[in-house]
Amino acid sequence: MKKRLLALFLVLSLAMGTLFTLTGCALISKDEERDLNQVVATVKVNDRTDNITKRELISSFNQYGYTYMYYYGMSAEATLDLLLDQLVNRKIVVQKAETILPEMNAGTIIGNPLEKYLSQNQINTIKKKANETINSAIEGYLEKDEEEETEDTEETEEIRTTPTYEDDGEEEVVLESEIPEVDKDSTKAIKTAYAQFEKDLKKNYYTYETYYASVVEGMIEDEIVGLWEDSVEAGVEITFAEMEARYADLKDVQDTLYTKPSDYNTALGQVSSSKFVVSNEAVGYGYVYNLLIPFSDYQAAILAKYTAKYQAGKMSTAEYKTIRASLLTQVKAKDLRESWISAGYDYDFTTQLFGEDYCKTEGIPFDGTVSYTYTNEDGEEVVLVNTEAPENTKGKYSFVTNEHSMSEFLADFDDWMNATDIPLGPDAPYLKAGQVDFDVMTSTAAKEMIFDLCFAYGSDNGILNSYKGYVSAPAPADNGTETYVKEFAEAARDVVAAGAGTYVVVGTDYGWHIVYCTESLNVNSSTLREADLTVPGTFTYNFHKVMFDSLSKKTISETQTEMLNTYNKNENVVKKYASRYADLLG
Repeated sequence: MKKRLLALFLVLSLAMGTLFTLTGCALISKDEERDLNQVVATVKVNDRTDNITKRELISSFNQYGYTYMYYYGMSAEATLDLLLDQLVNRKIVVQKAETILPEMNAGTIIGNPLEKYLSQNQINTIKKKANETINSAIEGYLEKDEEEETEDTEETEEIRTTPTYEDDGEEEVVLESEIPEVDKDSTKAIKTAYAQFEKDLKKNYYTYETYYASVVEGMIEDEIVGLWEDSVEAGVEITFAEMEARYADLKDVQDTLYTKPSDYNTALGQVSSSKFVVSNEAVGYGYVYNLLIPFSDYQAAILAKYTAKYQAGKMSTAEYKTIRASLLTQVKAKDLRESWISAGYDYDFTTQLFGEDYCKTEGIPFDGTVSYTYTNEDGEEVVLVNTEAPENTKGKYSFVTNEHSMSEFLADFDDWMNATDIPLGPDAPYLKAGQVDFDVMTSTAAKEMIFDLCFAYGSDNGILNSYKGYVSAPAPADNGTETYVKEFAEAARDVVAAGAGTYVVVGTDYGWHIVYCTESLNVNSSTLREADLTVPGTFTYNFHKVMFDSLSKKTISETQTEMLNTYNKNENVVKKYASRYADLLG
């Protein structure tokens, strides 16, 4: 669930580092369990009283106190008071949520009274996160020793950029285990780490079970606050007329700001699903993806020598382009995702497909053979081919990646994109040109496929995770400067003129570029259409979402502020005991 307000404070450290700074903290004058369990504030909005302990206040200070004191110049006393207010406010929101939320009768985690307001999926999510948090903490004790062992021998591999995605909503969580336990067959190092973990818990008067319960309790409260926010958000409405008015205001502002082509080009380059350009639209602008199949290092080195001669005036343009054309015939396309596999990313060795976090489409299989080599308990070297590495083995991946000529790759490209050839014309400077059949593959599906192909085969990292692609603009005026390499810029203008779904293949000093048009801008490309309100990905849908999110945050903030002001002034609801934490100031 997405959290929207700064009023959410998880007071128990989920990163573990702050928990174990409690003992010896400069604010603690006593470390006895009874002292830490003193109640420093109570909150009673409904029939239940929630206690805030000195331990929680100290933990909150360890997490946030340094920031307030050293970055905002607050005194220790003011910082403690602020943090206590935040803890109190959190309890107020949680208890208020109980008065309006329906009971779901979900299963229990730790017997917390708030669990009945959560769905089974939310409970499973909390259990999973808590398990991951604690397991991560235990693993943290292993890191230092492992780093020392591998510091001089481990090779550093650059991991290829991975896709990023917007939040698509809640997915079903299937719980695999309850409170995590150390495997009795696990390594001695893990058992040692677990023992140290329990030892540090004991220093702070926690058992393994009570700490787990504390972590879960904080997560439950997060979910409850989120449900309360959702209930407030449910009352937020935006009419289409209000959208039109906001659009008109935005256009007026942008018409004033974007008076030069350079300003407009820059703005178009910053467009996203939450940032819009509605001004100065003109024919000739658009967006393109660049799937670059590069020269090999060897080919690039050869070309560099001739480039130096050409730039020094020792070679004609025709001679240079003849040599480059010869090198371009030798370019091979190959899968570039080896590092995703060796890094342990989600990968199915049988289907050779990466998990859904690494592709927008159904997936492009890894184009090669994966081998894993390790030494077994008998000291024998074992080589596994297209098979997942066994647990508790230390080995190394190696790869044989298939290479394809451009003609072979472009044939596959047409199959992936459902594209057909289009006429080039007698003077066309392109190796190939094609057009996606949008009756077979929608423009969205085609864009997702080119997105995945760029990650799989393209070496232009600048295009990866791009929202719409590079901005293509009309040709610059006389003596103007192109934004991109001239051949690429001209190809981009050609596909933009032909429309979305068009691509051409052009060679440059970098290799072969498959230049694909994702969108051609015109006077109607950013127009509000009421029929698109429920169509994800459209301009109208995104425009409404941004307006709705902004108004929701404002409404939630105002509602919460009014509620907190009311309850904090009521002594029957909030009680604070400053004397019980006065000793923290020394």
